[in-house]
Amino acid sequence: MFAKLHLSQSADAAAYAAAVFQARSLNAHAYLNRSQLAHQVAMAHWVTLGSAVKFMGTQASRSMQRNPPPWLIGTLFGAQYAGSYVSAQKMISPESIVQTIQKHHDSHNRQIHQDIARSRSTLINVVTQARLDVIDDILARNLSAGHNSLKGTTLANIGVSYELVLDEFQNRVQVSSTQHPEWREFLETVTGMYGYLKPRNVTKINWWWPNLQCPIFRPKLRRRGNTSLDKHGRWQSSDNLSYHAIKFNRLIGCYEREYPMGWGLAQEIQSDRPAIQNQSAPWDFSKMPFWRWFKSVVQLDGVSWFSSKNSLADAWAQQTSQRFRSGGFAQFSHLNRTDRRSFTFQLVVKQKGFSVLGIPFELVVRSKAEAYFEPPRLSAVTEYQDSPHLYYAFWHAKLSPQDESLLNARP
Repeated sequence: MFAKLHLSQSADAAAYAAAVFQARSLNAHAYLNRSQLAHQVAMAHWVTLGSAVKFMGTQASRSMQRNPPPWLIGTLFGAQYAGSYVSAQKMISPESIVQTIQKHHDSHNRQIHQDIARSRSTLINVVTQARLDVIDDILARNLSAGHNSLKGTTLANIGVSYELVLDEFQNRVQVSSTQHPEWREFLETVTGMYGYLKPRNVTKINWWWPNLQCPIFRPKLRRRGNTSLDKHGRWQSSDNLSYHAIKFNRLIGCYEREYPMGWGLAQEIQSDRPAIQNQSAPWDFSKMPFWRWFKSVVQLDGVSWFSSKNSLADAWAQQTSQRFRSGGFAQFSHLNRTDRRSFTFQLVVKQKGFSVLGIPFELVVRSKAEAYFEPPRLSAVTEYQDSPHLYYAFWHAKLSPQDESLLNARP
């Protein structure tokens, strides 16, 4: 009787230890996913900062060239806009700043595609055998000094064998590309929390300086900026600022003549995928009227002579874009089934070497354990209803009550 109790306690200890290891492996996947997410958000910030530095560098150049002149910007839109335009001249050595940004960006890219990917692969490959090793160690430590007639330090020497049945943990963790909608949605939710990555779109309109030939239109100061993730998993950030004067032409009538005041484009590229195709635009319109170029490029989309974009600044930014190396889509861990909040298994342990009245027999015990998902409750009345996932390390372990129908079943 004592031997059976000792074997049952040892099985419970081994099952619980295996469930703890199982929960820790799920938490490790959650930490890897969160670490990868942090690196990816950091890369978005570095790319955005890269376009901002390029933008300030070109803005400094344009303000020193007085094209358009700062006094005109101040007269039409206010002294604060002219002051901001001129202050860009304080930018010193933007090239060295961009090189530093690129260095940090490459470090995050390496962490995602090398270090984290290697750790995730190792975790996937060793978890099954490592769980068995935990059970071996616990059973051997507890039963090697038992009351069995067999003596030794290994399970084979002391006549112990075991089997995992009804194992729900097998193949529950899958690795998929981050182009998966689940990851994309989670990434967009997180990046939406950072104001620096949000659209930077502002339009200032002058209402008191009309063109007599186009009285219903007004000059505009248009700021555009956006950070986005393309279909290949590459970050791109664009920043530009243009002054739009109202002009009149007898052939086309009224139109907006754009004068870029600053532009910057930073984009990630992959060696196996082409970069964004440059949109060609002349740097000097002395040989081509602006409206002809605008018609050939912008009106292909069916828009009028008035656009909501800074088309020329966009084209110049593409022609001088800052490019960062990227591995594109990475991988992440997720559960292939989220309708269960726990993954259970049953451990069946057998031990030979006992005899009663000279007749040898075998002891058989069962223990059931589980790894379950349970975030902390914020109050006594709240309850977490979301499906379990691998983004928060809220996996725990415990022993589970066994089904009565299985207690008498043969292993």
